Parts: sequence; structure tokens; C-alpha cells
Amino acid sequence: VANVVKERRLRRQAAEGQFYKELSRKDGLTELYNHRFFHQLLETEVGRATRYGRSVNLIMIDIDHFKQYNDAHGHPAGDMALRKLAHVLKRCIRGCDYVARYGGEEFAIIVPEIEVRAARGMAERVRRLVDETEFEGEEVMPLGRLTVSLGVAALPVHASSKEELVDRADQALYAAKAASRNCVVVAEDDSVN
Repeated sequence: VANVVKERRLRRQAAEGQFYKELSRKDGLTELYNHRFFHQLLETEVGRATRYGRSVNLIMIDIDHFKQYNDAHGHPAGDMALRKLAHVLKRCIRGCDYVARYGGEEFAIIVPEIEVRAARGMAERVRRLVDETEFEGEEVMPLGRLTVSLGVAALPVHASSKEELVDRADQALYAAKAASRNCVVVAEDDSVN
């Protein structure tokens, strides 16, 4: 009997440990990876890509005019939109990709081992799928629907370190927002799609 009780206690402790480990990695609202764990994952993927001479892409995503949505509907509706967007993003990634809530209404996808053109194609699929998804109350948005802007950068094409990769993807994202929003910009050529 003592062994059974001890075994149950050990299983419960292991389950609790796993629960708290997952909790520390996930964003409470969207259940995507959180900002801190995103940086750990990106560090690992950049290290792997550098070691084996492979590529890793980073797609930064920001909801266009999200403040306008929140102002019109309130933060609870904004939270629902963020959760729905997280679900859309999860549908767009491969099993080896990682999607995280970077902060506020900004998200990031780590895309290892594909070429920049394929990462741009993935970003465009994300943009289209978000554009086609119905979000409650989106008619208040400038285009009458909720949209996203995306920036893409790749290591080693655009960057040679994790920090530089984040910076280049972020610059591409801001170029997309400055261009027309609801578009994809790749760091290399800053061309709008």
C-alpha cells in the first residue's frame, strides 16, 4: 500500500511539474508560446541553422489598426479577436514551425529549413486566411475587415544572429505597415506583395 501511495504521489508531482512547465511557456490569453519562450526557441533554431548550414525564417505579424477595434468594441472583444487570430495562425504552420504571441497584437512564426521564397508564400497564406476569416465586429475596421501586416527575414540571407534576424523581420513588418498594410514585405528587397 505504501508503494502505491508513493507511486501516485510521484505521478501527481510529475504531472504538476509538466503543467507548470507548459504554463511558463504559454501566453495565458492565446495559448501560443509566450515572448520569453519564443526567444529561447529562436536561439535554439538559429544555433541549429548556423551549425548545420541551414536556414531559419522569421515572420513577424501585426494586426492592422487594432487600437481602433479595441476602442470600438472594448478589450474583451479584442481578446476574443486575438484568440481567434491565434487559432488561424496555428492552422497555417507546419509541425516543425513555432508560433508565438510576441506582445500585444504582435505575433511571430519561426519557420526553420525552408527558403525565403517559401517563407514569403507561407506569410502570404497567413495574410489571405486572416483576410478571409470573419471576426465579430470587424466592419469598424478601415477595410471593413480585420487584416494583418507581415514582415519576413531569413538567416543567413538577411541576418547572421538571432538579434539581427528579429530586427530585420521587425523592419520588414514596419515597412509593410508603412506601405499599405494588409501585405507581406520581405527584408531582402522590401518588396510589397
